[in-house]
Amino acid sequence: DTTAAAAAIGAARTEFSAVAVSRTSTQVRRVDYSFRQLRQWRQRLYQRPLPRGLVLVDIDERANRLRLDFEKDSDLSHGRDQIAELGIPPAAVDVRLAAAISPAQGGSIQGAVLPRIGAIQIGGPPGLLSSCTLGFNAKKYNDPANYFVTNAHCTGSIGVNASVPFGQPLLQVPVGVEFLDPAYTTFLGCPVINGCRYADAALIKYNAGVAVGIYRIAQTTFAYNGYDPSQSGSTVMAATSLEVTGNVPSSQLSYGYFINKIGVTSGWTTGYISATCVDQIFSDGTARLCQEQAFLVCRPGDSGSPVFVYDTGIPGTGQLAQLVGILHSCGADLAGNPVAIFSPINGVLSDLGALKTFKPVY
Repeated sequence: DTTAAAAAIGAARTEFSAVAVSRTSTQVRRVDYSFRQLRQWRQRLYQRPLPRGLVLVDIDERANRLRLDFEKDSDLSHGRDQIAELGIPPAAVDVRLAAAISPAQGGSIQGAVLPRIGAIQIGGPPGLLSSCTLGFNAKKYNDPANYFVTNAHCTGSIGVNASVPFGQPLLQVPVGVEFLDPAYTTFLGCPVINGCRYADAALIKYNAGVAVGIYRIAQTTFAYNGYDPSQSGSTVMAATSLEVTGNVPSSQLSYGYFINKIGVTSGWTTGYISATCVDQIFSDGTARLCQEQAFLVCRPGDSGSPVFVYDTGIPGTGQLAQLVGILHSCGADLAGNPVAIFSPINGVLSDLGALKTFKPVY
């Protein structure tokens, strides 16, 4: 009911104040379905075996539709048939081919960095011919040891804690050992048989004596602000690093939210969130729930890259960053635009437990 626009805008700005301050204008338009209806239809879909080839599910608040991405063109008609059998209005569902997405692991040329900070190369476990990016350093409460977070898939197997060693920049220079990589679990709302997680993230414990720049991310000399997948930002370290001073909760993330990432292959790139809280479905019967999708250049080797908001900071304090999440998948849509998927910081902390990830600013 667009005649209630003023009341709707006031309620939204009160409820989502952190998002509202970043918006210069608000649009009011009529929609066909309520968010509650779309969510109920998604739950109906999740209560039965999922359609063949389904890889991503999203309640698309911008299009006012339930979005279903399928891996193959041959799966589309089968998916539409199952949707009709469930009594979900076909007009309420956007069925499409999925973007070509894969884990962003691979080689890179990043060198040794002292002290160890976020956004630098780490060498993967034996037999895994790839490297990844160190996401961010952290501490556990009431524990003097230092830890870092990277993608769980960089350990070789998600959901299995195998005490995998890591080195920087290569395994030959050991820096830490896998400490926590929680198993997939089934719970209310998990739509698959082999369990769900909220993040592609593992906690690595630094070896004693390793020099660590706690709450810091490497800053490179320039960022690439475009969307040409062949382009990159700088991988050359700047004179100063970024100090992490906060976490950005998922409740503040919306379409168009501007983000940064620094990875060891494509360097510092910027982009914006294109879909919020999407569910990634995998052929092995597992899923990662409530991930964030973005238009953002990234490439193999960027797995584990910190996703953050960049801030020039308070004068005299240096340059600051707030953590938004950790990148794990890269690819391109059918139009050739870069697509990235990352786990939000809320999901990382849900899987790995309470961590101190930033230095408070007073």
